[in-house]
Amino acid sequence: MNGNSYLNCSDDGFRHHLQEEHRQLNEELDELNACCLGQRNCDVQADWNKLRDRVHRLKDNIVHHFREEEEGSCLDEAVARRPTLAAEAREIEQEHPELLAELDGLISWLDQEPAMEATLQNAKQRLNSFADNLRRHEWREDALIRRGVGAFGVDD
Repeated sequence: MNGNSYLNCSDDGFRHHLQEEHRQLNEELDELNACCLGQRNCDVQADWNKLRDRVHRLKDNIVHHFREEEEGSCLDEAVARRPTLAAEAREIEQEHPELLAELDGLISWLDQEPAMEATLQNAKQRLNSFADNLRRHEWREDALIRRGVGAFGVDD
């Protein structure tokens, strides 16, 4: 948290924006999961390339999302209102580089592995693991914001 929050989390519009970004990231993860992972009669090479391209695009979107959160976020306002949440907010923000490192590992692996049906299944497992970690992170973030600021216009 940098304390330079230029966005007002009390504004329902920003909180809805954050919620919408989380929804879009989850939708992107669901689409990745459906990207011929586990389907029969697919073109393994074409689907592998599509999967790699989508994972690279997902990373770009997550980097943008994390940057927005770090530059001025509802976490800042939640901590300003309830300073006892500061340690948990720092933990949540410290997950950003960990999540990006996990995604970078998946990307590196995808870029090096041969396109085979078995590697598609391994990719699905790794992607599902990353998705679980990202969703857990988003859940923690949303819960802290609700405790610190309130739920969409209603302070706790």
